[in-house]
Amino acid sequence: ILSFGVVLGALVGKVPQILRILRAQSAEGVSLASLWMEVSFLGIQFGYNVIARTPLANFAELPILFVQNLVLVCVVTLYVGARLVSSLLGCCAITAVVVAMALGMLPPEATNALFGASVILGLGAGLPQLWRNWRSQSTGELSPTVALMGLSGSTTRLFTTLSEVDNVAIRGQSVLSWSMAAALVVQFALYRHAQDKSKRQ
Repeated sequence: ILSFGVVLGALVGKVPQILRILRAQSAEGVSLASLWMEVSFLGIQFGYNVIARTPLANFAELPILFVQNLVLVCVVTLYVGARLVSSLLGCCAITAVVVAMALGMLPPEATNALFGASVILGLGAGLPQLWRNWRSQSTGELSPTVALMGLSGSTTRLFTTLSEVDNVAIRGQSVLSWSMAAALVVQFALYRHAQDKSKRQ
C-alpha cells in the first residue's frame, strides 16, 4: 500500500514545478545543473533496479519521475538562456543509456560503474540547488508543493526499501535521496520569511 502511494504521488511529481515556471515565465532560483544530475540519477537508479530484479513496487516511481524531469529540464532551459536543441540531444542520450542499461545491453562492468557514479550524481542533484538557495537566501521559483511531496515520497520509499530490499547499495541510495529531500524542505522553512518580505517590498 505504501509503495502504491509513492507511485500515485509520482504521477503528480514535478508537474506543479513545471506549471509554476510556465506561469511565472521564469526559472529564477532553479539550478539546471542539479536537474541534469537528477535526471541522470533517476535513470541509472531505474536501470540498475531492473537489472538487479528488485520488486517493481519498490521502484515503479522512478521511470515516471525520470520522464517528468526530462520535461522539466527542457522547460527550465527555455528560461535560463541555454540552447534547447542541446538539452533535447542530452535528454535523448541519457534516455538511450538508461534503456540500454535496463535491457541488459551494457556490460556488467559498465552497469556497476554507472551505479557507483550515481552516488556522486545523487549529491550533485541536491548540493548545487541547496548551495544556490543558501547563497541567495531564497528558494526562487522552486515549488514548495513538489519539495514536500518529494520528502513524503522519499520517506515512504526509505521505509519500504529498508524493510524489503537487502541490496546495501540500493539502501544507501535511498538514504541519500531522503537526505537531499529533507534538506530542501528545511530551506523552504528557513527562507520563507525572507521571501515574504522580498515580495512585500
